[in-house]
Amino acid sequence: MSSPPSSSSSPPQPPSYRVLALYKFISPHLKKDYLQSTLRPQIESFLRSVHARGTIILACEGINGTICYPYHYPEEEEDEVFDFLTNHELFHELRLRRSKSNNQIFHRLKVKVKEEIVTIGDDVIVTPAEKEEDEETQEESVTTPFFLPKKNNNDEKNNNDEKIHRRTYRYPPSKTSPSIQSINVDPTKTVGTYVKPGKDWDALVKDPNVWVIDTRNNYEIEVGTFQNAINPNTECFQEFPSWLRNAAKICNYDNDDDDDDVKKMGENNDKNESSIDKDNEDGHEKQKQPNITPNPKAIAMFCTGGIRCEKATSYVLSAKLFPENVPIYHLEGGILAYLDNIKDDDDEKTKEEEEENTCTFNGECYVFDHRVAVGKGCKETKNYKMCFGCRKPLSLEEIKQHYDDNGGGGGEEKKSGDGGGNAAANATTTTASDYIPGVCCPRCRKNATDKQRFMERQKQIEIAKKRGVEHMHDPKELGGGDNGSAATAAADEVAA
Repeated sequence: MSSPPSSSSSPPQPPSYRVLALYKFISPHLKKDYLQSTLRPQIESFLRSVHARGTIILACEGINGTICYPYHYPEEEEDEVFDFLTNHELFHELRLRRSKSNNQIFHRLKVKVKEEIVTIGDDVIVTPAEKEEDEETQEESVTTPFFLPKKNNNDEKNNNDEKIHRRTYRYPPSKTSPSIQSINVDPTKTVGTYVKPGKDWDALVKDPNVWVIDTRNNYEIEVGTFQNAINPNTECFQEFPSWLRNAAKICNYDNDDDDDDVKKMGENNDKNESSIDKDNEDGHEKQKQPNITPNPKAIAMFCTGGIRCEKATSYVLSAKLFPENVPIYHLEGGILAYLDNIKDDDDEKTKEEEEENTCTFNGECYVFDHRVAVGKGCKETKNYKMCFGCRKPLSLEEIKQHYDDNGGGGGEEKKSGDGGGNAAANATTTTASDYIPGVCCPRCRKNATDKQRFMERQKQIEIAKKRGVEHMHDPKELGGGDNGSAATAAADEVAA
């Protein structure tokens, strides 16, 4: 590895930041005691020594996470973080995706031990109170739409008991469609066929006889997705197995009677109430579904970085949801790998590169950090902000529209503390708007129970900003004592 550039008479440049998205499934599985007592402290200690921030999830099945750290070396060079991870005895062939940012994209570092590095679970969470009832009803025939409807907030049952909402999506266990608990989902042994980003993937996207399935959540898909991609309309990845089972059930390769039903779902969403949520309670437009062939010749899945598809394709193959002659593909490296190979419109390109620089991805890719969304070349687009109430993306156009509709005008964010007034009080005066910075957005505006907490947090953020310090900080970060004490003082000022 190269040494850092030598100092010169010119003033030192601020560091750029490297972003590492990483994951690996490990076989045989690790022991949880080892994760807690050895691996977690080892990784956290090293990452803190290089001032990395982000989240690393450890589980018996492997590692998953995204980190960001200051980087002073030439872009093409590897670095000590890269060396540490790739040379670790457990992480050979670790899947890594590198990108860069001008700023730190995380507030703090968290290294967690969980049950899974990506939770696929099942669509019913069985609790002791539910177990007896489930045993009585598990043989009943349940008809669930191909495109799952969103939770209806006006449904009294759903409001009183969240478990009812989860049960709505249940598909009854059967010999042909086993539940996740009865099959072995192990991506180290069974996984779909990788397709590299580029022409091969574009060919699948453009093939009308291939189901191209977006495995991500609905709010991610609203930011951007591939042409002709099917949106399962799920709110979390745990709902995805249920959608897959219902999709496979409708795809009856031995019986053409279901063809009309599948075509109707794909061709006429406006009239098909069971496809995409018809209420649009969060103010977003309905997602249009492509025309859907009833018996696809192949299944192609994709996600942000590839890890969700590892679990999803392993589940499909292990559960034998589709005939053996229907190949199961997934995009290697996910959307980020695809966009990384696409040059930005402003980049200089040769004629040959111009011809090869075709892109079947529409919109931007949502990412779970301060950048919110990235575009071609994995460059931050700055077209979205994150609602700190629900952590969901909100476009600048939506923010402008909400202010214009409520007399704000100009499309600029209103600063809650302008004029020296109380931030919470000023925010409360704008409750006619669906968007209050740091408090709520159209997606979460009905969740009034958290509004006061978010308003208090927004006050602390603004006070910290006036003092020139970070409100969100990592108290364990090396050399971060001053920041921590300043933020604490800001919090004390709010309390006073």
